[in-house]
Amino acid sequence: MIFPNKNSLISIGKIVKSFGINGHLLVNSEFLDDYNFNKRIAIFVYWEYCFVPLIIEDLENRGDNYYLVKFELIDNVDDASKITGCNIYAFKDDIEIEKIDYLSSPERFVGFDVIDISYGLLGKVIGILRGASPQLEVSSHEDSLFIQLIPEYMDHVDWDNEIIFVNLPEQLFSFYGLK
Repeated sequence: MIFPNKNSLISIGKIVKSFGINGHLLVNSEFLDDYNFNKRIAIFVYWEYCFVPLIIEDLENRGDNYYLVKFELIDNVDDASKITGCNIYAFKDDIEIEKIDYLSSPERFVGFDVIDISYGLLGKVIGILRGASPQLEVSSHEDSLFIQLIPEYMDHVDWDNEIIFVNLPEQLFSFYGLK
């Protein structure tokens, strides 16, 4: 099995709660319908600061992006409860995602360069700050700046060259002392 690094994975959902006594879990994900799971492809649960590989044994759609999932080796409510609330990840190559839908999984931007149309290179995305509106943490030398991931700031994304082109307001440059 190939073990992941953070840049090879994207977030595909969250384990909401355990379900029943046999280790089933209720998972919220908009990607599991498109996920080509089989007994050789693992998804990863981020549990206790580690990416733990799990194999989907059974999957049942419960509507509105909720799925009843049975993982191999999770056979009781105690084991299922341990990973309840954890985020789940998959290899980028295993998930079919519309490239334009960047808000659903902003983690895919980690490692991308960020270029403002009028200012130039701002730095490289080193992390994501989750909240009501995700923010890209962009490292520029020793400093970091945070850019809200909203359509008003996004100009376009060059997926092949891993570059995000933004058009940021002048006030943001003043706030960070860039101009």
